[in-house]
Amino acid sequence: MQSTSLLPIGTRLAIVAVAMVTGLWGLSAVMGRAKAGADVEVVARRILQERPYPVDRLSRLRAATDGTHCEYRFARTVIQLRLFEEALTHPTADDERRQLEADMSALAQCNPNEGFFPLVGAALALGNGDTAGFGSGLMTSYRNAPRENWIALRRSPLALERFDDLSPDLQRHAVEEFSNFVNSGMNDEAADIFTGLDAETRGHLIASLGTHTGAERRVSFFNTLLADRDKPRKSSVSRKLIENFSLPSGTSLPSGPAE
Repeated sequence: MQSTSLLPIGTRLAIVAVAMVTGLWGLSAVMGRAKAGADVEVVARRILQERPYPVDRLSRLRAATDGTHCEYRFARTVIQLRLFEEALTHPTADDERRQLEADMSALAQCNPNEGFFPLVGAALALGNGDTAGFGSGLMTSYRNAPRENWIALRRSPLALERFDDLSPDLQRHAVEEFSNFVNSGMNDEAADIFTGLDAETRGHLIASLGTHTGAERRVSFFNTLLADRDKPRKSSVSRKLIENFSLPSGTSLPSGPAE
């Protein structure tokens, strides 16, 4: 059967060629974003593990995934958090903070069950004197990530150092979380937190241990305190928002749902 196309063969071949080039360009762009996304996730993991990475490359990495929505959103937001941290003493701090808040809002839309950045939001609110925002972010973090130790170990000192300002529900979460550390045998980590608190808050924790932990676990924890009472403890207050927010090796980064 003869072709019924009214276009000359040369024109048709040219159209096909353009379509092929356009398709290859689109595929290349997709593959480029995928490569950039993989790089962004690797760098985000390094940041959360407190491993060094050249700050001057972070903006380029973040920009390389601007064409994506939910994919790589968590990693992109980690990088923006570090960019904001690095800008804290520079004139660009306000711009970086606005970008961070926008990224955190977008992440919450993609993955409303994520628990790390609500904690960051709580820290930001606290820095602004926004006690309601602090409590809201803290509660969201407890609700979304009750048992993720890499988050809990950063959340616990932030909450316990302001124990008197917390609502009853948040106080309950805070003391139970600390008891979970002791129940899990995380005595060194619990001691780091405990020794940085005032006497009244320590009293609340000791009372909670009597309710929520077994005698053997309590004895083990108190032995750690006694044995290491002269050991310098890490400060539970970070100079930067996630300077001490480390991620255990091998932990998978959370991600948003597929688009």
